[in-house]
Amino acid sequence: MPASHPSPRVAEENDSAAHEAGTNQSRKFHSDAQAPSDLAALASEALNQLRCGHPSKKNRHLVFMSFIRDNGWRCSFRNADGTPISRLIVFGCADKVLETARRGNGIANEIDRLCLQHEIATGKGGVWLKLTEEQYKSICRR
Repeated sequence: MPASHPSPRVAEENDSAAHEAGTNQSRKFHSDAQAPSDLAALASEALNQLRCGHPSKKNRHLVFMSFIRDNGWRCSFRNADGTPISRLIVFGCADKVLETARRGNGIANEIDRLCLQHEIATGKGGVWLKLTEEQYKSICRR
């Protein structure tokens, strides 16, 4: 065998050492990480990351708006934990649903807009809104 190529045994030992090093690193990563004790803690952490991403978007309320076409557009709002936060709001046209989603920061990109338009075309759907304190209070008052 040429001197530049390692023997199969040396190559196997190198692969084994590399695999063990990778395994040890992944074990270290998993053992050092603080795993949440339950699903609620994980969801809470994710919500905090959503709320605190950009300085201008801190203290936003994460609210789910669901809507259905039934003699107008009936919209209901729920907090991230699922508790209802307002009475039913009825809009006369689909444009108001789109405008509410836009003002509530529920349309982040073109894909969000297209998905929302598809849901409106089917007659029912929902969107997550990131509301300011003022917007949140306005919905709660209704």
